[in-house]
Amino acid sequence: MIKMYVDLQMTPSEIARQTGLTPGGVQRALERAKVYEKTTTRSTGLLPWDVPTKRAQNRIAEGARVHIAVRDGKGDELSENQKAKYRVWLKNQETQIAIYEPDHERGWHWIPRLAGHGDMLIVWNNPERELTDDLRDLWTKDSKNEWHRS
Repeated sequence: MIKMYVDLQMTPSEIARQTGLTPGGVQRALERAKVYEKTTTRSTGLLPWDVPTKRAQNRIAEGARVHIAVRDGKGDELSENQKAKYRVWLKNQETQIAIYEPDHERGWHWIPRLAGHGDMLIVWNNPERELTDDLRDLWTKDSKNEWHRS
């Protein structure tokens, strides 16, 4: 369960579906193991904003988490369901781009892709958090991971 949460970046709900436990039971077990963070996603520092957990439970956020796992070389460890959802997330990227806005009613949402977005997969819209070369590499489309194209 800890590997699913930490390494695969799965939510307690996703872990619950795969293990047959309740999301609350998974959360409590992760809290006891001192790996569950209630207030922000585990991707802190990899995103433009610290995203509250309640805002990290939609498909766009899930796609971002899976993307992080893929870029960390863990794509083959994902379930077929996660891979299918990731393919949809990438397909959406053809005409849209994911953005997190703390004051937006949904937090994560899609906006039309403009030429200025280039190959980025998310909008880096926090002037207080620098977009480093490593972060730019993380959030740029990657043609090397071909498994998600099938």
